Amino acid sequence: VLACGRRPQNPNLHDAAAALPRQDTSLIVALEEVTDPINIGVIIRSAAAFGAHLVLLERCCDAYYRRAVRVSMGNVFRIPLRISEELTTDLNHLRSALGYTAIATVADPAATAIHRAALPRRAVLAFGAEGPGLSTNAIAHCDQQVTIPLAPGRDSRNARVAAGICMHCFSQSSQT
Repeated sequence: VLACGRRPQNPNLHDAAAALPRQDTSLIVALEEVTDPINIGVIIRSAAAFGAHLVLLERCCDAYYRRAVRVSMGNVFRIPLRISEELTTDLNHLRSALGYTAIATVADPAATAIHRAALPRRAVLAFGAEGPGLSTNAIAHCDQQVTIPLAPGRDSRNARVAAGICMHCFSQSSQT
C-alpha cells in the first residue's frame, strides 16, 4: 500500500457553484466521455496549472483511479471535481444562473480558431473524448465553438494536448 485516503464526496451542482469565485475571471473545465485515465490526469493537472476553479466529468473514467491520480500529480485532490449526471443541465445552470459562457472545443475547421476567438472572462471549456469529441447534444448547449487549426492534411488531435492548448489560450486572453 502506497497511500490510503478517503474519496471526496461528489458535490451537487448548487454546492459546487456556491464555491466558485465571484471574481471577474473564472474557468471551468467540462469533460464528456473521456475514458482514458492518463487523459483525465493530464487534463486535471493542466486545469490546476491554468487556474481552473472546477472540473465537471460526465461518463468519464474514475478521476481517483491510481493512474489518473499519479498522472495528475495529486491535483485531483486540489481542484474541485464534480461528477455530472447530465452535463447539459450543468452547462445550462452555469450559463443562466452564474453568467458563464460555454465553449465547445471541436475538430471542425469551420469553427473559430481558438487563438482568434473572443474568449469570455468566465468560461466553461467543454472537451470530449479522442475520436468522437463532444456529443452533438453537448455542443448544442454551448454558446460558441472553437477549434485548434492544424497543418493542411492533418486531423490528429490528442485530447490532453488539445485541452492544454485551449486552457492556455483562455488564461492568456483573460489576462488582457
